[in-house]
Amino acid sequence: MRGHKWLNRAVLPVLAAALVLGASAGAAYSYFTTYVTAQGGYTLQLYDVRTIPHEHVEGSVKSITVENTGEVECWVRAKAIAPAGVEISYDGEGWKLNEADGWYYYGTPIQPKDVTPVLKASIAMPTGEDELHPIEPGTELNVVVVTESTKVLYDDAGMPYADWTLTAKEG
Repeated sequence: MRGHKWLNRAVLPVLAAALVLGASAGAAYSYFTTYVTAQGGYTLQLYDVRTIPHEHVEGSVKSITVENTGEVECWVRAKAIAPAGVEISYDGEGWKLNEADGWYYYGTPIQPKDVTPVLKASIAMPTGEDELHPIEPGTELNVVVVTESTKVLYDDAGMPYADWTLTAKEG
């Protein structure tokens, strides 16, 4: 019996200390790891839309075409940017102005390796004294042509459409 009293006196304080320390300890964190192996695969092809603009200048007219060098059909749009006061008028079969954004859109998708019909941008320089920004005759101008393209998307009925808000991450 005497041995049990000594054991109770030694074990009880240790158990009490362990209980107090356990209750005051912070949260315990743990994690589990595992791994999985897989077999087989599926080849995923992401097709790029790539276009190259071509310009030919003759006098004050820039003739613009856009070539689809990508692997999928695409929509294209173009516009010219000129210095202040320079007027640009456009003409081209199949090209249509969107008044809201100032871009000229080609009306049908361009197939891979095809080229759009010509979009002519005629440049008229203001020279009169009554003009806001007169430009001296013979002055060289830098009229920049900007073109953009986006892949052809199809709705539920199979009709093609363009979404010009897509980015490379989304599209």
